[in-house]
Amino acid sequence: MKKNNITVLSMDTNFLKLVGIITMLIDHIGFVFFPKVLIFRIIGRIAFPIFTYTTMISYFKTKNLKKYLIRLLIIGIISQPIYVLTFGKSLFELNIMFTLIFEVILYYTLDKKKWYILPFCIILPIVFSLSYSVIFWVLVFIFYYFRNNKFAFISSVLLFFYMYILDTSVYIYIPQSITFFSVLSLPFICIKTNYKFKINKYFFYLFYPCHLLLLFLINSII
Repeated sequence: MKKNNITVLSMDTNFLKLVGIITMLIDHIGFVFFPKVLIFRIIGRIAFPIFTYTTMISYFKTKNLKKYLIRLLIIGIISQPIYVLTFGKSLFELNIMFTLIFEVILYYTLDKKKWYILPFCIILPIVFSLSYSVIFWVLVFIFYYFRNNKFAFISSVLLFFYMYILDTSVYIYIPQSITFFSVLSLPFICIKTNYKFKINKYFFYLFYPCHLLLLFLINSII
């Protein structure tokens, strides 16, 4: 697929990833230091759909899918003990890098029509207690199939999150209604931007474990 034909939506992945890591950082600061201040968690809902979307762009643009998956896996493994310590998770609750790995595999499955892989993409995230498992399944399908139809894209995302918040059992750590604020990611994804700055791709990989470690250290000191 030609890079220009990937989507009619934003292709400015540097800007999108920057928005993603800033909103993720705000979310994690809120989780660790201000758990009762919901505005941090509301802003944080913007991050995951953006990462799911930029993962799709990266899937289409990467020259070596195996190396891309290996990079995510390495960062996921490095981040896991820090993730467990920072958020008080069990060792078997995997961090978001593992979710992104399954997203890439699911995009590959849909793109190449390798339907025999699909059951594994659904079952294994549950077995491994992946973050956002229910959300990422649906978002990947929406993002892949409606990436060239802006109206269908926006409508499907809005409908999904509206239906999602009706089920009060799926979110444990934050009030259910906050999940709907994930739709605030839509303007960033749908409005085309072309900011003339470039950030080294390894910055985005290294930011995840580094910011978790920093939050853990600060929380241990104060």
